[in-house]
Amino acid sequence: MKVLDTWELAGRPSFKACDNLKCGKINKKDKFRSCSACHSTSYCSEKCQRVDWLDAHRDVCNSFRNARLGLSD
Repeated sequence: MKVLDTWELAGRPSFKACDNLKCGKINKKDKFRSCSACHSTSYCSEKCQRVDWLDAHRDVCNSFRNARLGLSD
């Protein structure tokens, strides 16, 4: 339990991976840009965002946005 308490006090690391599954780049959270429509996905670059939009994100973006706003599909 002491390790967990220390972890909580120190703060969790602010790192994440790019949401483009073909990328996987890990960096500090503040280095990523969120999708401006749904705010549910984050990307390390505009290129990764464009690639993911074509591969997958455009199919779920509206659903993510509606969920965030409390709307139904």
